[in-house]
Amino acid sequence: MRCKPLINGENFGDTGYWVRTNVFLEYVDKKDFYGGLQASEIEPFYLDEWFDRQDPKNVFFVLPTFYLQDGSVFFINGRHRTALLARYLGLLPLALTTPDIDGRPNSGVQLHAMSQVAFTSFMVRPIVMDEPFDLPDLEIKTTLPS
Repeated sequence: MRCKPLINGENFGDTGYWVRTNVFLEYVDKKDFYGGLQASEIEPFYLDEWFDRQDPKNVFFVLPTFYLQDGSVFFINGRHRTALLARYLGLLPLALTTPDIDGRPNSGVQLHAMSQVAFTSFMVRPIVMDEPFDLPDLEIKTTLPS
């Protein structure tokens, strides 16, 4: 499925990045990740709410959003999307928000040292926000199974 990246919400400090899936998952806080999943099993389909499809010529995929704290990855949203895409993609499209910058909102200050080490180990490059990319061709459903 061809789509363009979209950063969710009003946090204009978030930045999209392509990250190495296997390295990124090593830094994910497991309690946050698995405890926050809405479904016990990740089935091979997308949820409609993960996309903005108002214009059929430009389908947008809402990037999962994460932050770094003391070198570990925590999610704001997108655990399910990340778990699903990790099965198919060597590089994940994700958005980084930065609440661990000296307790201030994203102000351009560098990440704490442990978070900087983690980030540089899994980050490949920034996402060009108007550049289309391909996701696996999977069905889109409106809700998770009960």
